[in-house]
Amino acid sequence: MNKKLIIVDSNCLAWKAFYSVGHLSSQSGQPTGIIFGFLNDIFNIAKHFRTNQFIFCFDNKYNFRKDIYKPYKSNRKDNSKISYQEVQSVNNQIQQLRKKILKKLGFKNVYSQFGFESDDLMHFAANLFYDLSDADELEEWENSEVSGKFSSYKKSKRSDIIMVTNDGDMYQSLSFCNIYNPSTKKLITKNNWEEENGISSDKWGNVKALWGCQSDNVKGIKGAGKKKSINYLNGDLVKGKIFDRIESKKGKKIYKRNLKLVKLPYYHEKESIKIKEYNQEKLKAIKFVNVFSDLDFQSFLNKDYFKQWKEVLELNDEYEESLKKGR
Repeated sequence: MNKKLIIVDSNCLAWKAFYSVGHLSSQSGQPTGIIFGFLNDIFNIAKHFRTNQFIFCFDNKYNFRKDIYKPYKSNRKDNSKISYQEVQSVNNQIQQLRKKILKKLGFKNVYSQFGFESDDLMHFAANLFYDLSDADELEEWENSEVSGKFSSYKKSKRSDIIMVTNDGDMYQSLSFCNIYNPSTKKLITKNNWEEENGISSDKWGNVKALWGCQSDNVKGIKGAGKKKSINYLNGDLVKGKIFDRIESKKGKKIYKRNLKLVKLPYYHEKESIKIKEYNQEKLKAIKFVNVFSDLDFQSFLNKDYFKQWKEVLELNDEYEESLKKGR
C-alpha cells in the first residue's frame, strides 16, 4: 500500500462539522450542514496527505460496554447547550453518511458494527494494516498483548497509517499509526507522544483504567490522576495513600472493570470485529457530481473547485463530461 491510509473517526468529524457549519441546509430546507462539513474535511485531509484511501468508522447505537457498566457515557445526555432536535439532526445526517452518501460516492470501506464503538474499529483497522517489521522493539512487540492477532494483512509502515480523531483514548493506537487531530491540525507520533508523557503508548489504556475517563463517565481510583497512574505503572510509585488505594481490593476491582471499558479494542466473548481487508476503490467523478447535485452543494460543483476534487481524489472520469451529465 504505497499511499497513506486514512482511518477516520467519522462521528468525531460529524460533530466537528456541527459546531462549524451545522446550521446549513439545502434550498428545500433539508439539513445538510453535517454532511457538507464532513465531506469538506475529507477533501482537506485527502489534499493534506495526498491520498484517496480511506476507512470510515462509525459508532453503533448499541454499546457492549453499557452491558457491564450502566453509567458508561450516560453523562453525555446532560448537555443542555444542544437541543434534542439538533442531536436528532446530527444523528440523522451521520446515518445518511454511513448508509448512503459515502457508498454513493464510491467509498467501499465504511464500517459500523453492532456493539462496538468507532474507537474499537479504528484501533483494530490500524493494527490490521500495520507492518510488523516497522515495530521499534520487535521482541517487546512479540511479547505484548496485541501481537500475532491480525498478522495476515499487515502492509503499511506506521507513518503511512493516519488516524483522524481528537479522541484521547486513541493514543493507545500509536504503536500502529500516527494520529492527526482535525481540530488542531496537529500530527501526533508515537515517539513524540511517549517523550511528552513518559510512558509507552500501548500502556495508555492501563493509565486510563487507573485514572478513569471523565468524558466517558468512567470513575477511576480516587486520587489516581494521570501523573500518579503513570508513575505507578512505571514502578516509580511504591508507597503512600494513592499506592495503597491502587493496591487495595477495591482498587484492583475498579482497575479490572475499567480496563475492560477503556482498553482497545473491546473484547467480547461471542462477537469479533469483522474488518478483514482493504477494499480497493475506483472513485468516479460522475458519482461525486451526482451526490453534490442531489445535496445542492453548489460550491463543490464550482468548476475550479471540482477540478481540485478530481485531482486530489484521483477521480477517474473526465471532468467536463461528468459536469455536463450532472447538470
